[in-house]
Amino acid sequence: MALLEAINAARPTNNKSVCGVRRVLMELSGADASDLKSALENPAIEHSAIARGVAAALGVKLAAPSVGRHRKGECSCQ
Repeated sequence: MALLEAINAARPTNNKSVCGVRRVLMELSGADASDLKSALENPAIEHSAIARGVAAALGVKLAAPSVGRHRKGECSCQ
């Protein structure tokens, strides 16, 4: 086996993971999902406020930078 073939064979088959924000959105339904989507779409709401609000209401930790990447379309799930 050539070196490049060995390297490619050693790569994981699926390296795309779902970001924390998308994971939370997938688990929510109804009003909670709608509220989180609205907050994400509102640029006046800080990333850190969304992260703290999700933690307080749902007990799920999100990092403010993760919220920011998701909002900008720079996260792994985009």
